[in-house]
Amino acid sequence: ATLLGYYQKADPPRTSDGDKLVSGAQSIDTLMKDPDWLVAQASWEVFRNQPSKAVDDVRTAMKLAPKSSQYVQSYLSVLLDTKNNSQLLSDTDAMIAANPNRWWIYQARGLARSAMHDAARATGEFRQAFDLALADKDYASADTVLTAMSRQHLVDAALQLATPHVHENVRMAIAVARLSIQKGDQPGGLAVLNEAMGKVSSRPPDQQAM
Repeated sequence: ATLLGYYQKADPPRTSDGDKLVSGAQSIDTLMKDPDWLVAQASWEVFRNQPSKAVDDVRTAMKLAPKSSQYVQSYLSVLLDTKNNSQLLSDTDAMIAANPNRWWIYQARGLARSAMHDAARATGEFRQAFDLALADKDYASADTVLTAMSRQHLVDAALQLATPHVHENVRMAIAVARLSIQKGDQPGGLAVLNEAMGKVSSRPPDQQAM
């Protein structure tokens, strides 16, 4: 799996070597039952513009380890990478019915809806992801959602989500500062950042981690 990544990142990419590795793996039963290998193979197939094979392989990986969220996330990533946005929305309807509390499923749905040029519904999906992350006080994941929104040109919507929480956690303050600067409000962003850093520096040294 690591070797495939090396072949993909080589300059120029070593496509022939990667194709041979993938082809040879098909006759090795242990690899065909290894979800980590199948995810790596799917990534290679996305790179090689083989979307059907990629989706089939990562779906198999997910079925081989049904209790692992890691492979569900890989599956959703491949669906996004291969522009199977409608399929992602359909599949995640069932996932949400089974467990509605996984923030990253809503983020994937937001990305899919953004790719389908449905900004309003995308914003709703991202909001759900953000709210679920914050409910667990998982500020790192909440920031991940905000970053995803900003990359989909939803900076204003991301700011509306983050600003009410600016005093709850330094990470949220930094996110608001970053988004403000991205929007073009550098003075406002720097003011928020300076205030947040001032609060951190006023803590005892053992409490200054963010």
